[in-house]
Amino acid sequence: MWRHFGAISGDTALIPATNVRDSPATPNPLAGQPSRRRWGPTNPQNEYEMRPLGAPTVFNFYEPDYRQPGEVTEAGLYSPELQIIHEVTSVATSNDLFARLCSGYGSNNCTAGNTGSTPPTDRAYFPTAQVDLIPSKIAVNQASADPTVAEDIALIEFFNARMMGGAMSGTIPANASCPSNTGNGMKGLLMNLLRCAGGLNQSLNGGSAGTTGGTRVERQRRKALYLMHLIAISPEYGQQR
Repeated sequence: MWRHFGAISGDTALIPATNVRDSPATPNPLAGQPSRRRWGPTNPQNEYEMRPLGAPTVFNFYEPDYRQPGEVTEAGLYSPELQIIHEVTSVATSNDLFARLCSGYGSNNCTAGNTGSTPPTDRAYFPTAQVDLIPSKIAVNQASADPTVAEDIALIEFFNARMMGGAMSGTIPANASCPSNTGNGMKGLLMNLLRCAGGLNQSLNGGSAGTTGGTRVERQRRKALYLMHLIAISPEYGQQR
């Protein structure tokens, strides 16, 4: 059914020649190579409690009258989606999204760059040329100045526009400082995470030689991917508003 809309089904041996309904089909170059069709998790039900064509009932993956125990039930409200979103799946989902974002950049710490390494051939990934378009800045080394407030604001606004359609809550003052004047809302929280003690700017400053955690370019890529992941798992990003 996906072929009629011009999309490629992971389980079909045919792909459309054009996006026209019922257009002539052409051989899928990945047919018969399931290991090279990993555009997502192989078994998404393990992390997301959902998988294509795997709904347990006609009500999809959660029941319409489900009530989360506690405040939701006491208020007489319903929370269908929360039937599959709980302590276990929220962590599993966050970990899987991290693995997707860091695909090709190291499995456990998003070590972006890996100069000379071969990009993955069995899954989707962010090419370094695309990651480098993100306005992510980091210090040359720990003795050098951190990115300016304006540079970190630009990074947050970059993701605000592209990931949240400009709907990210809060504001950041032009003279933001730690720890009490980083702004409010989600923008303020991200600014605190970037600039305050123990934040990304400090942890990715490269040490005395400027090489701890990779070159400056590699560390800037890590900063961008880390922030992208945090936004992707945030409540604001997950809610349709």
